[in-house]
Amino acid sequence: MKNVFVWVERDVEGEDVSGREAVRMAVGLTLGDNQVTVGLAGPAVRAACGAQGEIRRYMDGLKLVKARVLVARESVEQWGDAGAVQNNVEVVSEEELERRAAGCDIVIPFRAQAQGAE
Repeated sequence: MKNVFVWVERDVEGEDVSGREAVRMAVGLTLGDNQVTVGLAGPAVRAACGAQGEIRRYMDGLKLVKARVLVARESVEQWGDAGAVQNNVEVVSEEELERRAAGCDIVIPFRAQAQGAE
């Protein structure tokens, strides 16, 4: 079994679909012989803070398959609502996110794009 960490920093509610697709892909990875952990940071934490629509279905899917979901505390303070964090989501420091990612066999990053990058 592979330990896979999907690191998502991209917005999950905007026009750029890559953040939503990262979470959807994480659900799909659970169908294989993988132990999946999803780490949300930056605007991606909105997925765990009461998001609706398509991203909500993907988050519910992660809960259904008992995938671990972590959110960066610092990002929740900036981008989310701490009172709305779903009960299956663990709030950790950004340092802890990095530590957990480093302990996995595979890390799939969906990091925020640099300013001015296309």
